[in-house]
Amino acid sequence: MGKTIISKNGRFKWDEKKDKRNKDLHGFGFAEILKVFDDPFFLKVLTLLIRERRIAISA
Repeated sequence: MGKTIISKNGRFKWDEKKDKRNKDLHGFGFAEILKVFDDPFFLKVLTLLIRERRIAISA
């Protein structure tokens, strides 16, 4: 596991290595998507079908 990174406002934290993998696979890192959570049209959909907590975001 890599170093834990915490967002400036303290609302989010993520693993440095997982962030790098995300950048390599998808072309963006976690810090780049933080503004999505403050969007007035943000809709959070939770699922109970998987063990890991996930949030689905749609544009």
